[in-house]
Amino acid sequence: MTSQSGDDLGHGVRVISSERGGFVVLSEALDLGWRSRSADRRGSAVIWRGSGYEVTSVEPWRRGARWTLEPWDGHDVMRVTLPLDPESVAAAADRANRERAADRLRPFLWLLMPVLGFAASTWQRTWRQEWGFPAGLATVVTALIEAVIGAACAIELMASIGSGASIFPWLPRPLVGVGVMMFGEGLFRLVLFAADSEPVGSAVGVVARALTPQRPTAPPPLEVPTVRRVDGDGDRIELASSIQRRDLESGGALPYRGRWYRLTRVDRLGDDWIYEFELTTVDADETRLRLVPPRSRPAPPRRHSSPGFVRTVVLTVITTLAPRRFQERWADEAGMNPLWLTALGSSAELIGGLVNLRTAAAGDALSVVLNLFFIGEGVTRLYSVAVRKAPLGSGLGWILTPLLERALPQSSVSPSI
Repeated sequence: MTSQSGDDLGHGVRVISSERGGFVVLSEALDLGWRSRSADRRGSAVIWRGSGYEVTSVEPWRRGARWTLEPWDGHDVMRVTLPLDPESVAAAADRANRERAADRLRPFLWLLMPVLGFAASTWQRTWRQEWGFPAGLATVVTALIEAVIGAACAIELMASIGSGASIFPWLPRPLVGVGVMMFGEGLFRLVLFAADSEPVGSAVGVVARALTPQRPTAPPPLEVPTVRRVDGDGDRIELASSIQRRDLESGGALPYRGRWYRLTRVDRLGDDWIYEFELTTVDADETRLRLVPPRSRPAPPRRHSSPGFVRTVVLTVITTLAPRRFQERWADEAGMNPLWLTALGSSAELIGGLVNLRTAAAGDALSVVLNLFFIGEGVTRLYSVAVRKAPLGSGLGWILTPLLERALPQSSVSPSI
């Protein structure tokens, strides 16, 4: 690059040297977010090619700006420094693209808020962070919708049981029974939101998240340091790292281009860590350092983290009927005894079967057979808990297998029937 053409950093950003020892940054479509010098504060401190500069003036230019920078005079300490290089410009362009995409999506997010508010809380927090989704307001709106519809369903259910009349004939009959649970869930979500102002998903959102295939997350790229400077004939080298490298500070020798170096100084330059090495000789048992940092330790097992209230309730109810292997997986994650899941499910089957058998209409053979099945299965599962001391799933639990394979993919015990 010549002095006339300047240095092109990509995305329409160009650096041109000035006669006063500083330089001018031209950006016709990208705002780098620097502030200029004023009467009561210094301008932004920018690191360009290892030296510090101050932003003295900013002039709007098209969709970007024109910044004038002069060498830092050294009277004040540069407390916060901003790098100027192709990587930082690319990062600023990426942020600008995400902000423009969020601006385009935000009206649709507000329009779909009464639906998206039922989604799982993790999804809502992600949308809030990336696109500015009003997650808190969405929780309140959808919880109120649940509470209102649930209250109407409860009134309709009581009226139909008491007098056989219908107060809200427009309500679908299958919704009436489910609506009573919606009323409780809506109130509970409002209480949780009032406690910490964080979005709270619904049971429908938890099920949708469990049914959604999870993409495997690749490990983050390793932050490999760069060689910032090589002095003389390679007697001294400086490495710049965006992360603190405790492994380099622990002692040992670093191989570089067939020679060995030992750490002599650690310093900070802006957000980077600077490691200075000098040429040395090594012993046979010398600890060997590496430019590539070691991988961090894996995250703790799932059972060490809180599964969340809504997910706990939904999966506890589902696994009372699920096959044994899923009862053991969920019990291991939630920190409970899997026998309780079998006991709860079998008790519900036994009590429900006895009540329904007593009230079954005469001549309804199918209803009698189904109720006898549930009574027999409930007794069998209770026997497994009381005598065999082993959990046992329901014969109908295989229907839940596709859902539970996604919700509980890992097991700390060997699969069993």
